[in-house]
Amino acid sequence: MKQLRGFTLVEVLVVLVLLSLISTLAFEILHQTANLRGQFLDTLEELQQGVIREHWFRSSVAALTPDYPPEKSVVHQARKPYVFVGNEKEFFGLTINALDNDGGIPTPFGWQLEFKENQTILRYRNNEEQWWEIMRWAGKEGVFFYQAKDGKWHKQWPPIEDKQAFEKLDEISKMIATLDKPAQIPKTILLDGKKNNQPFAWIVRILGKDREHDDPLISIEKGEI
Repeated sequence: MKQLRGFTLVEVLVVLVLLSLISTLAFEILHQTANLRGQFLDTLEELQQGVIREHWFRSSVAALTPDYPPEKSVVHQARKPYVFVGNEKEFFGLTINALDNDGGIPTPFGWQLEFKENQTILRYRNNEEQWWEIMRWAGKEGVFFYQAKDGKWHKQWPPIEDKQAFEKLDEISKMIATLDKPAQIPKTILLDGKKNNQPFAWIVRILGKDREHDDPLISIEKGEI
């Protein structure tokens, strides 16, 4: 009768060591997989949020519309005009696609880049002149550019040659300065920035860039109809 031979102590120890190594590797792989999955989901969510925020910016800016400019001879007007004006850190005007109003209704709005604690904050100004934080990124990276009909880019609008003199004007005077310009609003607006060490550029063509407000009553008074 053949005698059965069992495992020796050394063989059992070797098997236990191998199982321990395999278990450790398996748990490490599972841990890394879970981390990668979490990072992927975070990145995907950030990308989705970024697409939504970019859409908010593009949709409101593309719907810029000219406003009735202030009359030089009129001291008091029925309401405050919102002729478009901007510089490299902020701009304001009227849009027919505001984030806080129904589409098609001309609504005052604005976008601003605020630098705070080594961060850049992109903010939206609603109809109540309240600021909403839309997006932020590390570093002080961000500037607005405005393109005129001739294709030239400017860091302020209207593109006054003497920028220092223009900045000293009050808001009404800035608006009046646009009266001698062929276009009240720019052809294109560019937000140039850098997020997570990656440059990005949001270029928005203005749909109403060639339109000016034409009030029939004003035209009748001027004898143009």
